Amino acid sequence: MKIREEISQKLNAFTFTIIIGLIIAGLTAYIATNTFLVTSPLLENVLVAKVAFTSFNIVILSALTYNYFKIYREVPTSMSRGLTMFSAALLLYAITASPILHLLAGFEGITIGVFTYVPDMFVAIAGTIILYESYK
Repeated sequence: MKIREEISQKLNAFTFTIIIGLIIAGLTAYIATNTFLVTSPLLENVLVAKVAFTSFNIVILSALTYNYFKIYREVPTSMSRGLTMFSAALLLYAITASPILHLLAGFEGITIGVFTYVPDMFVAIAGTIILYESYK
C-alpha cells in the first residue's frame, strides 16, 4: 500500500510540474506576441515558439535539478552529483537560450552576440559531465 501511495505522489508531482510548465509557457508566449517587434510574421512565430519552449524547459529542468539534488543529498555518490550538475547545466542552457533574456540584456530581436554561443557552451559542459561520469 505504501508503494502505491509513493507512486501516486510522484505521479501527482509530475503532472503538477507539467501543467505549471504548460501554463507558464502559454503565458510567456502570449506576452512575447506583444513584445517582439519583428518585420516578418514567420520570424515572430518562431520567436514566440522559442519563448514557449524555453519557458517550459526552464520549469521542467528546475524540477529535474531539484529532484537530482534531493537524491544527491540522500545518496551522495559521484553519479548523483553528476546528474545534479548535468541537469543544472541544462537549466542554465534553457535560461540563456530564452529570447526573453536576450531582450532583458538589451539585445533587440535576433542578434549575433554572446547569447549565440553561450547556450551551446552549457550543453557542452553538460555532455562532458555525463560522459565523464559514464566512464568512471
